[in-house]
Amino acid sequence: MSRHANLLEALHNSTSTTDLLRIIRAIKNAMIGNKTTKEYYITNGIIPKLVDIISTEVQGEIELMCKIQAVICIGSLAYGKGQNSQL
Repeated sequence: MSRHANLLEALHNSTSTTDLLRIIRAIKNAMIGNKTTKEYYITNGIIPKLVDIISTEVQGEIELMCKIQAVICIGSLAYGKGQNSQL
């Protein structure tokens, strides 16, 4: 299983907000500036999970940081040539 597949699986299965923050940051760092990685995450369904994270109620600082990182990920996915928004 690839690193990206492992991160995506961990994102979907995370039960700890601290782990979630670590995972989202790793995904963000992997995809910023990398078109192939962005395409991988888009085609493997990351957007609904990021929207879920953004939509959750903030209980504390960790949850707020998770939301911020998720917004940055969505912004990175949207940035670039129009083909990212069409995937």
